[in-house]
Amino acid sequence: MTANVQGSNILDVLKKKMRATKEEAEKYKEDAEDLQRKLQIEVNRREEVGFFRKLEGGRNPDILSVIFVVMSHIFVNDFITVNR
Repeated sequence: MTANVQGSNILDVLKKKMRATKEEAEKYKEDAEDLQRKLQIEVNRREEVGFFRKLEGGRNPDILSVIFVVMSHIFVNDFITVNR
């Protein structure tokens, strides 16, 4: 009887430890996915900055230049989509 109780206690402890480990692994996975999203956002931001710098001949673009480029890009895409 004592062996069954000890075996049951050990099994309960192992199950609890496995649950805790699984939860910890899920947390690390979520953290890694969050960092991956942040990294992708930063990569996209830097690519956009590089794109606008090329448009401006290497200078930092002012806000009106950025708006003009974005609006003309939207207009061209809408024009192409409508006329297909």
